[in-house]
Amino acid sequence: MPVRKLIKLTVFIVIIFTLYSCGGASSYSETTTTSSQETTPPEEPLPLTITATVVRIDVLPKLVQIMDMLALPDNSLLVAGYYDEESPTALSGVSRNGIVYKIDSSGTLDSSFATGGFLTYGEKEYTTLFNIATTSDGNIFLSGTTGEDFFSPDQVFVLKLTSDGDIDTTFGTNGIAYHNFTGYDSQSFGMAIQSDGDIILGCRVTNSQEQRYGLVSFDSNGDLDTSFATGGAYLSDNLSYISPPVHNVVVQSDDTIITSMETINTFTSQSASTVTRFTASGLMDSNFGVGGVLDISQEMYYRRMLRKQDGQVIVAGTNRQWSSPAGPEVLLHAFSSSGTDDNSFGDHGRATINTADNSATVVNDIKEGPSGRIYFITDIDEFIDQFGDTYRQGIQLVRVNRNGSLDTLFGDNGKWIYNTATPEQGRIFAVLPNGTIYIGGMRGDDQIYEETLLLKVTIEE
Repeated sequence: MPVRKLIKLTVFIVIIFTLYSCGGASSYSETTTTSSQETTPPEEPLPLTITATVVRIDVLPKLVQIMDMLALPDNSLLVAGYYDEESPTALSGVSRNGIVYKIDSSGTLDSSFATGGFLTYGEKEYTTLFNIATTSDGNIFLSGTTGEDFFSPDQVFVLKLTSDGDIDTTFGTNGIAYHNFTGYDSQSFGMAIQSDGDIILGCRVTNSQEQRYGLVSFDSNGDLDTSFATGGAYLSDNLSYISPPVHNVVVQSDDTIITSMETINTFTSQSASTVTRFTASGLMDSNFGVGGVLDISQEMYYRRMLRKQDGQVIVAGTNRQWSSPAGPEVLLHAFSSSGTDDNSFGDHGRATINTADNSATVVNDIKEGPSGRIYFITDIDEFIDQFGDTYRQGIQLVRVNRNGSLDTLFGDNGKWIYNTATPEQGRIFAVLPNGTIYIGGMRGDDQIYEETLLLKVTIEE
């Protein structure tokens, strides 16, 4: 073989050997690194840090019964309710007034809202505010009940405010729209707004012999929408006794209306829990349940309802089926927008939460938080004082994942408790877009020492 060819062949063999050796070394190193990563145990996620601060607003009446709270997109908060004050001209000696105020994103009273941060409303002896809703243009709607005296709250109403907290006098009559169910006293406990701006009120309608449930529809101008149900209102058959159906009206994306409630037969003491759907025009929706009604009496004592942003509807109550050793349980039942069980949630749409405390099975409120998580609150540690009055010692806040499981990083296995030496009760709450939670209720164990409780709960995710 010529010398030149022999040299070329030798160089070629050396190059191939070198490339093979380098490639093999690189492959070996990469495999070792991957193996090391796979055997390294993952870090355990740390529990969330939760802090609570009592918010005091000295310019407000000492005891405001907070009935509703609404989180706004800028992380501010609207709060509505009522307070009582002595009145020498009132038949009962006491007058009741509605009140709404605004907390800014820093957690203080927003002095730019209404007058000094709050608005009181009480043109008659008895006026309450129970519900808040807003529209995309920032307008604020408040619903409640009013009457000439403390013993006969006979009218439901809607009050419209601008985003600044001033009464919008172009709505209804000087900013207010009223409705009276003839022959009955009525109280508005629920409110929702349809896509065309119509305002739906859910009402408890009673007289000395009957207890009924009603719906009323006002258009965006504050006039009764006479195309809704019968002349603008729906009135159910006599239901014996209705447990006050607070915040029990939601509107779905197609403007159909869902209500829920618990009724009690006063003769047999048997209770019934139902979910009812109406068409957008106020007629019973025959495509839902049986004739528009879904009976959930066999599974729960109904308490509260939530419509999530994705259209899922969740009803919450005390699980009727719990037994030892599981102990008392809260039951959450999720429905899709069509009214069928949402099987992505819990077990066939149902999730049970053990509370280990009988008093903690009563869900006072339920809300959706960031990322679609669900929160609900209950009271804990029931006790009865020497006068026979029942009080709760503290508040339990529970966080549930989108699939119905407890969020074990939140509090103690999904449950966080606020409990001090003073009895506290949480009635309502709101979750701000940034995750901060405000809980409204009362603290104290008798009328002399009772005061409003507004608790700010911060969660460090």
